[in-house]
Amino acid sequence: MAREVGSSSMPHLTAFPEALGTGIIINTAKPVGSGLRARMGHLIEAYESTLSRFRDDSIPAAMAESDRGGSFDFPEYCQGLFDLYDCLYLATGGALDPAVGADLVRLGYGRDMTFRMSADAVDHLGRIRGRATWGDDVERVGTTLRTTGSVQLDFGALGKGYLVDLLAGILEHAQGTYRVGDYLIDAGGDMRIHAPKAVSIAMEDPDDLTKAVGLVSMVSGSLCASAPSRRRWTAPRKDGAAGGLMVLHHIVNAIDGWPVRRVEATWVVVGRDGNDGEQGAGASICNQGQCSPERSGRDWTPDRVPRKGQNPGKGKDGRLADLYPTALADGLSTALFLVDANDLAEHFSFACATIDDNRRAVVSRGFPGTIFTG
Repeated sequence: MAREVGSSSMPHLTAFPEALGTGIIINTAKPVGSGLRARMGHLIEAYESTLSRFRDDSIPAAMAESDRGGSFDFPEYCQGLFDLYDCLYLATGGALDPAVGADLVRLGYGRDMTFRMSADAVDHLGRIRGRATWGDDVERVGTTLRTTGSVQLDFGALGKGYLVDLLAGILEHAQGTYRVGDYLIDAGGDMRIHAPKAVSIAMEDPDDLTKAVGLVSMVSGSLCASAPSRRRWTAPRKDGAAGGLMVLHHIVNAIDGWPVRRVEATWVVVGRDGNDGEQGAGASICNQGQCSPERSGRDWTPDRVPRKGQNPGKGKDGRLADLYPTALADGLSTALFLVDANDLAEHFSFACATIDDNRRAVVSRGFPGTIFTG
């Protein structure tokens, strides 16, 4: 939902128009050589063919079609992605769950893109009606997932942001003539920025995508936005109420399986450094102009994968937020639709802004922007 306004100090453009369904645009201070571009292109193709539930050749597709389950080996680069899902699954009490893919299919957002809700959806949506869950029905050993039945995974809550971080790693580790200097990666509103001066980013109005509701200014860090504006469809109401149709979208509470209603849009910033202003620990959240007390937020990087109520601890390899700031921001921008920001702030360090269904804007301490509505 965020749109770049300017990056004149990074004039060289590299685009992957078909990537992830939204396209990926990379601005760099120096040109991206053909070899480096090819390496990123190969990563994008491998990533999508591995993780996208919309592709017949992906691992999630095989898991969904395996009625007896099985053991499914993912690439080693998925370790951080699965760690983050573990953390966010626990932090949201299971409301953010990659096993929500089955709910999305029943709601009409499946591989066939029918956008027609299945006749039995009401009886099967969500964990409360017996849908498989990440915490109880998927056993993880490193990057191997084991199941005893069909599980339909959807990695959309973190997937774009995680790929952005992997691409940033390629750029940052390029050596010699391949070095590109400063960069800005934009994957349909999921951004990672390392710029010599502030970049201005417009915040799209969830009710009118041609307008902005605010402006963010950042030198470094990750910014991700979420809103159901671009993926909405309708289905007949099941309760016989007047009006006949209900609006559905892709941001679903995995507990009951229904699209969330009370939030219109979210923006999350993770990983801003000291040269770009202070983000603050734990993102003290403002509510109707009053800020709650500071909370001692921390990032989770488990030594062992936390499952089924275990408490995650600090890992040996540094914080997940340091390694994958865009993925974390991506996941938190979805989590803010599901749980209160102050609850998330007890576990993660971030800054955020939200707009609810009454057009009320809430902005956290340390958020590097201004909202014009609310």
